[in-house]
Amino acid sequence: MKKINSLAFRMPFVICIMVVVIIIAMLISSIRIGSKGISDSKLGGFNSTIAGYASVLDTWFDLESSLINTYAVTPVVIRYLEGNEAITSELLLSTIKNFKNNNLYIINIGLADINGNIIADSVSSGLVGRNLKDYIQQTWSKVSANNDEIVYGDILMQSEVTGKWAMPAVKLVKDANNQNIGYIYVLLDWYIMHQTHFSNIDLGETGGLFITSENLYNIMDSKYENIANMEINPIYKQAFAGSGSGIITYDVNGDQRTAAYYKMKSRPWIIALAMMDYEIFSQNTKLIIASVIIGIISIVALAIFVSLFIGTITKPLEIVVEEAQEIEKGDLSNIKQRIKPRKDEIGVLSKSFVSMRRKLAETITEVNTASNNIVKAAQELSQGNIDLSRRTESQAASLEETASSMEEMASTIKSSTDHAVEGNNMMLASKEAVENAGKIIAETTINIEEVYEASTKIKNITKIIEDIAFQTNILALNAAVEAARAGDQGKGFAVVASEVRNLAQTTQSSVKDITALVDNTNEKISKATETARQSQDIFIDIQQKIEDTARIMQDISATAMEQQTGVDQVNKAVAQMDTVTQNNASLVQESADTSESLLAQANALKDTVSFFKLSDDDLMKGNTVKVKKEPKQEIKIENTKKQDFSKKETIKKDIAKKELKVPPSIEREREMEAKKQDNTIVRNDEFGSTYSSTSNEMTDDGFASF
Repeated sequence: MKKINSLAFRMPFVICIMVVVIIIAMLISSIRIGSKGISDSKLGGFNSTIAGYASVLDTWFDLESSLINTYAVTPVVIRYLEGNEAITSELLLSTIKNFKNNNLYIINIGLADINGNIIADSVSSGLVGRNLKDYIQQTWSKVSANNDEIVYGDILMQSEVTGKWAMPAVKLVKDANNQNIGYIYVLLDWYIMHQTHFSNIDLGETGGLFITSENLYNIMDSKYENIANMEINPIYKQAFAGSGSGIITYDVNGDQRTAAYYKMKSRPWIIALAMMDYEIFSQNTKLIIASVIIGIISIVALAIFVSLFIGTITKPLEIVVEEAQEIEKGDLSNIKQRIKPRKDEIGVLSKSFVSMRRKLAETITEVNTASNNIVKAAQELSQGNIDLSRRTESQAASLEETASSMEEMASTIKSSTDHAVEGNNMMLASKEAVENAGKIIAETTINIEEVYEASTKIKNITKIIEDIAFQTNILALNAAVEAARAGDQGKGFAVVASEVRNLAQTTQSSVKDITALVDNTNEKISKATETARQSQDIFIDIQQKIEDTARIMQDISATAMEQQTGVDQVNKAVAQMDTVTQNNASLVQESADTSESLLAQANALKDTVSFFKLSDDDLMKGNTVKVKKEPKQEIKIENTKKQDFSKKETIKKDIAKKELKVPPSIEREREMEAKKQDNTIVRNDEFGSTYSSTSNEMTDDGFASF
């Protein structure tokens, strides 16, 4: 179990596992990528091959169609079919034999009349008199009198001349007037076609290239014996319904077979290249086997290399672990380097361990020496605490007297401040009342002025109404004059004009009365406005004087507040001094406890350091000092009265401190020093306090001595 947990085992194991996982992942990825590449390349080659063969066949059919069209328009052929006696049978045979001899793929070529009866053949005279319906049945059934195109058969026939497979073709022949006069037929040698283009194809053990029609008739095959004999899988029906090219996969006796197909342009056929999947992906299998072998070899080689390399790391680490265990046991005597010098991290670690051992030995020696010095310092600190306790007692008594005086002074100043603040508040209230009265008078003045402006507008309106009444009166006079001129016809209008004139005169009289009332009102409003303005000026003057008085009272109040604040600050300072004194007392006690604890810890430190084993040279550097442990001293400080000046309350609190007992010899020495230093001022720079034997003298800090 211990060996399994060691780095010598775990590091190579973990690294090998990681490398194995990485190699397996890389193998899987490379195999997938390689397999896909091989498959794509193989199927891409299939597509390229069949596309090339389709192009060759389309070209071949285009060429043969051109030749047959040329044969059909040859003058000798046309004249012979027209019955021209100048064209003899010998000349015709010579011509069609010449056609046959100049075309490698023609087995025989002949002519038939408009009814399909054969009248000439380039090879066999026995065909003469037979009908094309019997000779090339399937092809003849597709011939139409209205079709000028060459008709090729979708089913091959065996030539009576060669016994080989042949492709029949028929072309309608027309005269110069575009009248049907007969047919020319050709049997193309399919064997020569196969030998020329399909016999030398290397498609492996299971591969095959073939051409099929829509009725799944095997028109051409890379193996000649399969032509017109091999059954085509019905799945190829999908190829005719699909696009121009594609891939088909189907099952053959339990094995998968993949085919690439391509539709020909010249004929309604497809050309396909098929092969069993296990042969297509045979390279993939070889790639997988080779990759696995390489991966296993790589893993084994890497495991050996990693184990050897890790060994060069773990063996020095074992030595370092042994050194660490020795340090754990406290053995610092051996400081020699046991690992051969190296420039890597292991070498640095080994040097660091040796240096650490040496430094630890030196540190332990220094700690041993320091512990002896600490014992001496602790004894001196204990004696200093005794002197400090006396000073603290004297300072506490003086602070109590100062606190009482400051409390009386603070009470007097507070009373004056309260009266000043109350007077200031009263002046502020008076000022606010005068300001409110002034605002009301100002608003009244504004309202009166607004009424004056409104009455002025009313006066203007009455003026306009008076003008309108005057104009209406004039218009009524004019209307009466015009009515008088009109005679009897204007009497009614004259009455209306008279009434309008009376109404205008009445309106004008009323407007004059309103104008007189408005003028009287304006005069009274003007007087009221002037009176309000005078009242406003008086209140403004009163307000200014009250503001001056309030400002003076505010200054008096602020001065009183500042005095109270100053006294409060003095009280806080005295309170802080009292707190410091109490803290000093606590510190004296803590210091005494600390010095005693320091002695105990120094002795414990010496015992702890003795755990380490040092070399003889290190032992010579240290020394041992035995110190007698002093009994614990007690410090007692009494403070019967403590002031809390922030709340102006007196709180009585008893502080009981342990009394520090002074050895008799030290007590006698201090009594002699006290006689020599009578009436002298002594400063304690450590705690910032000042004391003197004479209580009425002032210290350098400006405070009464305690």
